[in-house]
Amino acid sequence: MRNCNDKMQIIEQLWVAERCNIIDAATEDVASMNEIYEQINSYMVEVSGCEGRLPEQVFLNGNYPKGGNRSDSRLQCIKLRENGQIIGYIDFYQGYPTVDTLYIGFISICSLFRGKGYAREVIETLSRKAQNKGFKKIRVNVSLKNWSALRFWVKNGYTSVIRITGDTDYACEKFSNIELEINFETKGSGRPRGQDQGVRTKGSGPSC
Repeated sequence: MRNCNDKMQIIEQLWVAERCNIIDAATEDVASMNEIYEQINSYMVEVSGCEGRLPEQVFLNGNYPKGGNRSDSRLQCIKLRENGQIIGYIDFYQGYPTVDTLYIGFISICSLFRGKGYAREVIETLSRKAQNKGFKKIRVNVSLKNWSALRFWVKNGYTSVIRITGDTDYACEKFSNIELEINFETKGSGRPRGQDQGVRTKGSGPSC
């Protein structure tokens, strides 16, 4: 696997959306991110059959595929511009499965701030930045039982189905994931549209 720096420019350590600053996570941010994760952990087990990765684990070890580079793995806090409060976090990998693809592993917004458009705002801004940096596609992996996340991603332009993995028949104790993609070359401006549906997003991510 080639390093995304071979052709792409990497996403900055700090970037700005309309109401949020998105910045690389620091040690002092881990506890707040873990609290946000715990708010949705039981839901994630219900819709995916397994727990996601604790932000602390991603912070310490990164989240990157076999043969990947930790330097291309990014865990960032979503902070309100007005007061610096952490209201969510996002992790993504730059350059998987191809050098011109950005892969979103996870995004979550604190329960008090869901349904207010913050996730949409972050994803729209990230999409524009990725396109400006030379990335052609963004992918995300979502549990097929995670209906709120599926609505969110489809409304934000992730309408190309790459693959479906997991169990092949339906049962309460069985689970499957769908990998979705937005391709900037086929989407014109590449700017997704849609409303934040209080997204509790599970992306299996490149290391799952």
